[in-house]
Amino acid sequence: MLWKLEQPAHAVANGYFMACSNRVGTEAPWNIGRFYGSSYFVDPRGNFLAVGSEDKDELVVAEMDLDMIEEVRRVWQFYRDRRPETYRRDGRAASVSTLLIRKWHRRHRHAISTRAMSLSTARRSRRLDRR
Repeated sequence: MLWKLEQPAHAVANGYFMACSNRVGTEAPWNIGRFYGSSYFVDPRGNFLAVGSEDKDELVVAEMDLDMIEEVRRVWQFYRDRRPETYRRDGRAASVSTLLIRKWHRRHRHAISTRAMSLSTARRSRRLDRR
């Protein structure tokens, strides 16, 4: 079940605990399907700390040692190796083409602005020559 793979992977990649909740049963009046429950807590290593049932309303509780976050981030370098400069302002990862354009623009910014100034000066002088 994808539900039990994705969230532990996020916990490992970011080095934090996750509480993953899901409802159980069906929901009237829509009755669009059965919700499979199985709410759970995961530690920064991707281990399940507590898991709820698939068919009962219940409270899922787990003990978490928050010092584990620092320990895991120090040993496993996923969090250290992030590249936040590649994220867009909304927090999502930017596309490779966007990153390449940004990089190219940073390298050539001075040349672009100098060239633009030269072109505008040349256009102005041509207009004056035509008069």
